[in-house]
Amino acid sequence: RSTLVAKSHQRLTDLPHAARVGVTSPRDAAFVRTARRDLNAVVLAEHLDDALARLASGETEALVLSAAQLIY
Repeated sequence: RSTLVAKSHQRLTDLPHAARVGVTSPRDAAFVRTARRDLNAVVLAEHLDDALARLASGETEALVLSAAQLIY
């Protein structure tokens, strides 16, 4: 199961036009592109801490992560 992690948006529909969304799998990238064609899915091949740092710095507007990644 995947979940959206964002600083100020609660749903993909709330994200601004052409927002960058970090994903950790091709499946999640396909989901983002299907849900909103204007969003830019960026595949992140890195650790959770690095992905969260990209979100905090504003490099991405949101992340779509596996719920299992958030539990550790």
